[in-house]
Amino acid sequence: MILLDEKIDLRKNSLLLFKDFRFYFYAVLITAIADLVSTTAFMLFLGPEKEVNFYVRYFSIHFGIVIGPIIGKLLQLFALWAFTVIVPRFCRHLCILIIFLNTLAFFANAYVAWRHCLK
Repeated sequence: MILLDEKIDLRKNSLLLFKDFRFYFYAVLITAIADLVSTTAFMLFLGPEKEVNFYVRYFSIHFGIVIGPIIGKLLQLFALWAFTVIVPRFCRHLCILIIFLNTLAFFANAYVAWRHCLK
């Protein structure tokens, strides 16, 4: 496939995230699960209406506070995979950004849920 005058080997790149960038992928998975759990706990106390992420809020309101964050994280992982297939040289940087944002979201959600428990 040729995209923007660059040849892209879709078959080879489709497994790149799981082979060459395995460490980053596992780190993304761990932080995604931590964010998922903290988001569910956060919404358990305050409701899905307080969620900042538009897509997670929408899915949580319509499918529940457990299924909503799962759908959001699956979409995040799919987007990471698709981006890796198209532009593999930026995969490491995108993984680091996602790890950072998931970690930040985990601590923000955990702080709010913990603060609400102390009331």
